[in-house]
Amino acid sequence: MACFLLVVGITTANGQARQDSNAVKKLLDSAFVLENTSKQAALNCYQSALALSKKINYKLGEAKSLHNSGIVYYGMAEYEKARSFFKNAIDQYKIIKHGKGMSSCFSNIGNTYQLQDKLDSSLVYYQKAIEISQQYGLTESAGRGYSNMGMVFRKLNQTNKAYDYYTKAFEFAQKSKDSLTMAIALINQGTILDDLGKKEEFYQKQVQALKIGELSNNDYVMKLACLNIGEYFAIKKDYPSAIAYGQKSLAYSLKLDIPYETERIKPVIARYYFLSGNYKKAEAILLESIQASKKLEASDITLDTYSILQELYETKGDFKQAYKYQTLHKHLSDTIFNETQVKTIHELEVKYQTSQKDKQLATNKLQITEKDLQIQRKNSWIIITVSVIGLLLTIVLITYLTYQNRQKLHKQKLIALEKEKEVQLLEAMINGEEKERTRIAKDLHDGVGGMLSAAKMHFSAIKSNIQHSTNIEGFDLALSLLDESASEVRKTAHNLMPELLTTNGLKDALALFCKRISNPLTSVQFIAIGDIPRFKQSFELSVYRIVQELMNNVIKHSQAKDAIVQMSCHDELLLITVEDDGKGFNQNSEGKNGIGLSSLHSRVESFNGSMKIDSEERRGTTIYLEFDITRLKVLAEEELA
Repeated sequence: MACFLLVVGITTANGQARQDSNAVKKLLDSAFVLENTSKQAALNCYQSALALSKKINYKLGEAKSLHNSGIVYYGMAEYEKARSFFKNAIDQYKIIKHGKGMSSCFSNIGNTYQLQDKLDSSLVYYQKAIEISQQYGLTESAGRGYSNMGMVFRKLNQTNKAYDYYTKAFEFAQKSKDSLTMAIALINQGTILDDLGKKEEFYQKQVQALKIGELSNNDYVMKLACLNIGEYFAIKKDYPSAIAYGQKSLAYSLKLDIPYETERIKPVIARYYFLSGNYKKAEAILLESIQASKKLEASDITLDTYSILQELYETKGDFKQAYKYQTLHKHLSDTIFNETQVKTIHELEVKYQTSQKDKQLATNKLQITEKDLQIQRKNSWIIITVSVIGLLLTIVLITYLTYQNRQKLHKQKLIALEKEKEVQLLEAMINGEEKERTRIAKDLHDGVGGMLSAAKMHFSAIKSNIQHSTNIEGFDLALSLLDESASEVRKTAHNLMPELLTTNGLKDALALFCKRISNPLTSVQFIAIGDIPRFKQSFELSVYRIVQELMNNVIKHSQAKDAIVQMSCHDELLLITVEDDGKGFNQNSEGKNGIGLSSLHSRVESFNGSMKIDSEERRGTTIYLEFDITRLKVLAEEELA
């Protein structure tokens, strides 16, 4: 993926600053050239550009150095590092309000998640890219964002949604006159129609894309469209037309100078010649393709070529050659399969080792828990012994005092009765705590909140009647403080008893909670994917409290700039992700699984759920919650009635 080039005019206060910024640009250009020869050298060059940009406070240089470093790591498939650089670049782009840079970085982060098959996360960042693009009026970037969304939904086998997003991509690209995105959207729409068996509509989309490619002189678009049109004619058994379009696609590929794509097309054309009865031409192309694909180490192309040659020689009656290429095909296929198996076994081995480590950690935790229980038992026996001894001493003392002075005993009985009343009052207070919480919340919202609002109205009315005042700033400050007080009262009332949870459900309650705790230091975003049904009230309240506690931990401890609460529901599972870009923590460090996290795990498991924590120091934290909601859904006429 190539980084877009930015042309920005820099206004400087003196010649030295201009000279330094030009030096940064030269470093960025040099690093870009080095990407094709030495990734590490390019990264070193970008680091030099970053250091110089920080020295002269050149924010655009900082952002581009971080952005391009992320692209290099992206190309090296080091996706965690790539995301870290992209996020840091976004922070710098935000300072200078560079919408195109932010949109590009969000899209790149989405790409990394898509390549790791973390499709929910990729959708989140593609959506952010679209929102930034629309905020800054970047119609072209928005169109490409919608195209990315369509690709993800196609992977999820949600063809209708994928088609709709490709349609949006086309509409936005049409507005921005982005011919490439328009053509790609049409080609992708066509492939979906082809999957649905709508061959004629597929053909029309490819023809439209080809026209756009011809008008814009885009060889890449014309290559794809011609290849697809050729396949259409092959299905129709119009092999001369199929060959003609295949040759056109090959010509465009040669102009693009992409060896793999060129060799990928040759066996396709050879098959058309074979199906048309021109065995000699098909054989010549295939034999040439074998040599080229071997040089490229493109075993998949070589495998296809062997298969076509086997079929060709069988048709010609040359069974010796057919057997030869059948043997070569089987040998290469087994080799590819064995390589895949080795890779799969290695992945399984890594997973096994990881599970063994997790098992050992669980065993260690169990041993620690057993030791803690033993200590607690010992402490309990000590407490019981001391209590018994104390009780005996008390009885002896009471007996002695009673024997000495009945009057003193009477006074002690009065004191004991008073203490008993205090205990009863305390128990009554505890039993009424939940009711009191509800009442306080209502009083704060309806009473104090109303009074504060009324007071603000009176102050505002007084201010409008005051034409001259020597202390107007103090008056405004008082109004501001009154506003803040009213806001805090509403937040406190909501936290004591979230009424929205009972009336509207978990989705709306969490959305409002995230909006209220979002602040200038930590931006909190809530995202709900798909429809979220209603659940039993006890379950909704428990999940709400769990998320509330997790987000409170983020606000208090993570030092995060951005946090996301994401909720989705599909296949009888409720999935909740809480993610932040804060300082994170080492999960293997002692003391990081305290009482709070253990309590959360227990509460989640009590509802047949699971909780997974993914965190590293300085890389943020992601917590995944998953609940089986098969028996937790309720109909409106039941519990919601």
